[in-house]
Amino acid sequence: MEVLYKNNKIREICESGDLSKFGGSSANNRNFSNLIFKLMSFDNLNYFDTNSPLKRTDLMKYGLHKLSGDRSGQWAFKICGQIRIVVETNNSMNVVNILEVSKHYGD
Repeated sequence: MEVLYKNNKIREICESGDLSKFGGSSANNRNFSNLIFKLMSFDNLNYFDTNSPLKRTDLMKYGLHKLSGDRSGQWAFKICGQIRIVVETNNSMNVVNILEVSKHYGD
């Protein structure tokens, strides 16, 4: 699958795997790097649908969930605590665009 990034800042965070600016530990960095690697290794993300029997339990450990409202069509992964990444996919779900890496206070 092709992984795109909203901007160079997000690309740099994802490629370095460094979450220290968000208060992440080295264990969090490994979780984050593993998630990015998994996203790159998939053919598509059709199994993002949490109601599907094809759902990926290895992604579910990241708190994968659909977003709603202004973020309808986007998905979030919880890396640790309040650190999350927000992604969207194309219609065929074979391209993922990482929109945000942030400390989310809505949890």
